Amino acid sequence: MKRSVFFFLMLSFSGRILTEEKSIQSDFFVPSDIPKTSYKIDAHVDIAEKKITGNEVITFKNSSSKPLSIIAINHYHAKKIKINIKGKSLEFLHGKNGSFNKPPFFYKLPKTINPGKNIKLDVEFSSKIEVDETSDQAYLVGWHPTLWWNDIPSQKSFKAKISIPEDYSMAISGRLNKKSGYYENNSVTTHFGAFLSKNLKAKEKEVEGVLVTSLFTEKGRECATLLLETAVDVIKFYKKFHGFYPFNFLYIIPGSSCPMGGCPYASGIVRIHGQEQFKEESLLHWRFITAHEIGHQYWGEYVMPNKDIRNIFSSWLMIGMGIYLDREYIRFKKLGMGQHKKMMNLYLEGVKEHYDITLDAPPSLVKKQKYNRNNVLKHGKGFSVFSALGAVLGRDTFKRAYMKCVKNYGGNHLGYKDLQKIFEKETNESLGWFFQQWVRSNKYLYYAIESSSSVKKEDTFISSVKIVRGRPFVTISMPIPVKAIFEDGSSQIKYTNRHLEINTIKFESKSKLKRVILDPEHELAMLKKPLAITVEEIPDIISKLDLVGSSKEALKIFKKYKKDITLSAKEWLLFGVKLYDGGYYEEAFEACKNGSKQKARPFIKFVIFAWMGILKDLMEKRKEAIKYYAESLKQDFPESYTADFDVYNLEINRQWTKERLKTPFTKIK
Repeated sequence: MKRSVFFFLMLSFSGRILTEEKSIQSDFFVPSDIPKTSYKIDAHVDIAEKKITGNEVITFKNSSSKPLSIIAINHYHAKKIKINIKGKSLEFLHGKNGSFNKPPFFYKLPKTINPGKNIKLDVEFSSKIEVDETSDQAYLVGWHPTLWWNDIPSQKSFKAKISIPEDYSMAISGRLNKKSGYYENNSVTTHFGAFLSKNLKAKEKEVEGVLVTSLFTEKGRECATLLLETAVDVIKFYKKFHGFYPFNFLYIIPGSSCPMGGCPYASGIVRIHGQEQFKEESLLHWRFITAHEIGHQYWGEYVMPNKDIRNIFSSWLMIGMGIYLDREYIRFKKLGMGQHKKMMNLYLEGVKEHYDITLDAPPSLVKKQKYNRNNVLKHGKGFSVFSALGAVLGRDTFKRAYMKCVKNYGGNHLGYKDLQKIFEKETNESLGWFFQQWVRSNKYLYYAIESSSSVKKEDTFISSVKIVRGRPFVTISMPIPVKAIFEDGSSQIKYTNRHLEINTIKFESKSKLKRVILDPEHELAMLKKPLAITVEEIPDIISKLDLVGSSKEALKIFKKYKKDITLSAKEWLLFGVKLYDGGYYEEAFEACKNGSKQKARPFIKFVIFAWMGILKDLMEKRKEAIKYYAESLKQDFPESYTADFDVYNLEINRQWTKERLKTPFTKIK
């Protein structure tokens, strides 16, 4: 009896929890226009206890058209959170897993906040912080409560005062306001963080209103000095390039011991790895990494990734545009394109491995992209896309569109479709052909010089260059710059026609052609050799062959791969028809026969057997043809069904097949 009562109580309690959670889910919502939120924080760090305690005031406006009754708080390292409005405590509802163990945490407001009204939350908190006792460093990331809007990045402003031990130095996501004593930052879109260290030294320089500070170990001093000088130079260049720099401060902090690059740490703070191993890398490496990481203060911090992308590390667009920007600096300084060739090669090596590197990939495909997506897809292909687009449009046009992206989307979310619209508006041209191939497919770029000649006619040399594109169904078609260099040292550049698979380009000059170069500025991630066809690619390649005019390619594939490929009944049928188009009747029959062995709907089987009869008629084997026509009529399907092969003026249905029992098929020319 007791068990029954207890079981009933469990059901009742569970029902209440489910009802509450359902209510919370229906009442909580994310505004389409996420409000800009301001945070004012006073906090104290206790290194020994590995914690930070403090108070903060969160202020924002209900920017939606709906009343707001529930808020969500994100705080992964929370030990304690108390929230009130005008002295009234907010009711804690539950966290992500129904408890206080995992954020986001949902709270009910004491009073519904109407649209357009301001909200001020007084928060008391305590958080765990990560402390590395071997290096005496502490990392403040996710250290204070923030509003949660379904993990969509949003713009925030901060004023923070953090007391730390006297023997520690600090990098923080703001610049000190000496009057108020607060570190301030009015445009945080990632997170407001801090980095503490007991043993680091500091150097700082101000450039055009931006205070740059480098924290470093004594062993890393030489590297840090170069990074500081480079950062000052980069900010000066970026400020001139854009007309502004997004922040009035920048911190450079050390990362891991290996010189493997860098990464954003928090708003206005970048990490450069391996500074103590300064001599292990070239000067270009350190300059490039510095320019690259500072570029993300524009791309990823000032301009935010699309709403469905959680952070900059997941956005090939932010990374790709950031690399395009740092290349502009490297070009300006005339430091060579070595680092950017390496970026393209990351992508090209993935192409050679036959990876699927589709950028706009659905979740089901992303799961199959089991390689280093950060290097190959986000950095390698992400940069290659914008480098190629710049090559197509020209630097001036690209920069105009680029600047509109920065101007229109500062503090906002930019997806590649938004970017495409801006570039199309600037060029007054549809660029769907470019983005379809580079972003929404796994095609790669391959063009090659097949031949060249130079013939003198009177006082002029007529030079002819033949350029061929790789297999159309797997390679990108786009204009390729072709540079002709002549014996007198002069040169000319012309572009291929993207609509042609074979381009013959003519040059007129006063001296003979010496050599020809594709992509003379090294802006294109282009293979030097075409990829070999893999068995896995064959079904897709066959499906993209036209019914008419592709029979020679179909025959090559059939002869080489017929024993290795797996196709459905319908795919075998269409493969057979493509072979029939070129008069390869025996091979077409074999393809259809393979299709007849696969499971398929009766009508598909009917069409296959009918085609087998057609092919036997064309091979003048009438008895066998009749056998297959008869077999097709055994299939059970509605009388009204007809298979149309319009390109051959051919309609195959039950009545047509009955007539073939009487008269053989003859090919219509």
